[in-house]
Amino acid sequence: MRSLRKSEILLEEWDIAEHPSCKDGSLQKRLCYSFAQYIRFTICNERADICHIHISSYSSTWRKIMYAKTAKKKGMRVVFHVHGAEFDLFYSKCTRRQKRAIMTSFAAACRVIVLSESWKSFFCNELGLSNVVVLNNSVDCSLYEFSHGTPGSLSFVGQLGKRKGAYDLINALSQIKLRGFSFTCVFAGDGETKQVRELAEDCGLSDMVSFTGWVDSGRVRCLLRDSSIMVLPSYHEGFPMSIIEAMAAGNAVVSTWRGGIPEATCEDGRILIDAGDVDGLADALCLLLGNKQLVSDMTEANRTFVKTRLDNRIVHQALSDIYSEVLHENC
Repeated sequence: MRSLRKSEILLEEWDIAEHPSCKDGSLQKRLCYSFAQYIRFTICNERADICHIHISSYSSTWRKIMYAKTAKKKGMRVVFHVHGAEFDLFYSKCTRRQKRAIMTSFAAACRVIVLSESWKSFFCNELGLSNVVVLNNSVDCSLYEFSHGTPGSLSFVGQLGKRKGAYDLINALSQIKLRGFSFTCVFAGDGETKQVRELAEDCGLSDMVSFTGWVDSGRVRCLLRDSSIMVLPSYHEGFPMSIIEAMAAGNAVVSTWRGGIPEATCEDGRILIDAGDVDGLADALCLLLGNKQLVSDMTEANRTFVKTRLDNRIVHQALSDIYSEVLHENC
C-alpha cells in the first residue's frame, strides 16, 4: 500500500488519495474506527474515477463489499485487489448465501486483481468470474543492498505460527543439527514467538537461533542482506513479499508449493517442498548448507529474476495500464 501511494510511476498519471478502513488495536477500537471511516467515506462529497479496494478475507471481505457498494452508488469504477492468503479457506466456510454475496459483488467490479495465476484459476473456477487479472507483488530493488550473505546463515521473515511453517522449520533445524551442520537462523516477526522459542529451546537450538520480534522494513532489509538462505515453509500464501525481498537482497529460497509461491520464485534460485514435509525441508537445507557455490548461483539467479519481473517500476506500470483500461470501459 505504501509503495503504491508513493509510486513515481503511478503519480505521473494519477492523483491518489488513501482511505484506511481499519487499524490495529483492541476489538472495540477497531470496530469504532472502522465504523467512523465507513461513515466518513459514505457522506464525503468527493468522488474518484476508480475506487481501488484492497481486500483480505473474513471480516475484511464483508467490510470492503460495503465500500464497493457505496463507491458504485457514487459513480466510481470498482477494482478489488485480493491479498488474502487464506481466501480459499475462508470462502469454503461461507454459507451459500454468503458465497452468493461475494460472487455478486466481485462480478460487479470492473476488475478483480489477484496475485498469481493459481489464484486466478481459483476465482475463475470457484466464483465463475470473468474479470480477473494477475498483478504480482513487487519491491523497489534500488533499496536492497545485494549481498551473498554470511555462509550458513538462515532467515525466516513472517508471522510466527503454523501457517508460515515456523514450527516445521524448528523441527527441521533440529534434524540438521543432529546431522552435524553448522548454521544460524534468525526469526523475524511477531505472532506465537513464545511457543516457537520454547520449541527451539526444547530442541537444543538456543545457541543457533534468535528471535527479533516484529521489525520494520529497513531492519528486514538488513537481516536479509546478512542472510544467505531464506526459509518460508508456508501452508497458505498469496504472493509472499518476504520471499521477493529475500531474492532482491541476495538469498537462495527454500519454501513450499503452496499458493503463488511457485510463480513468485525463480526455478534456478529455489527449492520447493510439500508443506508439512519436515524431512524434505531438512534435506533441502542440508543440501544448501553443504554447497556454498550452489547457494551463490541461486542468489544470482534470484536477483536477476526480481529485477526483470518484480521490480516496482514494472509492476506499477502494469497497474497503471489496468487503471487506464478500466477508465475507458463502461463497467
